[in-house]
Amino acid sequence: MSTTQVFVELLIDGFGVLIWLTILICSACGISTEELMGYDYPAILIIPLSGIAYVLGILIDRVGYQIFDRYEKKNIPVVFTEKEKYNENYPRNEKGEIHIKSIISYIEENSKNLRSQINYNRTRLRLCRSWILNFFCISASLTLAFVNGNPGKTYPTILFMALSVILCVLSFIVWKTLAKDYYKNIRSGYGVLTGKKLKGFSMGK
Repeated sequence: MSTTQVFVELLIDGFGVLIWLTILICSACGISTEELMGYDYPAILIIPLSGIAYVLGILIDRVGYQIFDRYEKKNIPVVFTEKEKYNENYPRNEKGEIHIKSIISYIEENSKNLRSQINYNRTRLRLCRSWILNFFCISASLTLAFVNGNPGKTYPTILFMALSVILCVLSFIVWKTLAKDYYKNIRSGYGVLTGKKLKGFSMGK
């Protein structure tokens, strides 16, 4: 994946964080979000905002990784069935379990197209898990603003609260599907590249 793609991905995540942080701060300080949006801001402000969004994107990405990575990896024994579990073609770790990182490394080293596919799938997974958190926090921030009596116009606030909850749930459903498909693609890609039996492949750490 190119540096530009990673930068754009983190910016998208980070601007989501900026949205709910702004709502949260406005609620805490008694400032209406409508009042905040009413100002005529200079265009040059987008530069520092982009820098802040990039940093926040890194943070939300790491938080998402820590929360969801363990659950993503639960798809490994589901996708790699008992038949693959005892197949000599697959590299193993010290416990004798299928070593996914070694399989991914092998695919990335031997197929440019499959490497691009894996990177694309990773990007979708990262975006989904970051926006599960973003949509949840947006909804929570709007709820807090509403409870504090600082929602601006009531109906739009309730609408955005409901929409954020729906998008959070949909993002979670999509993430679950993508997580399983991610390992399915790794399994099929590895099978295509190795054929019947892989020889001379050393397992990474």
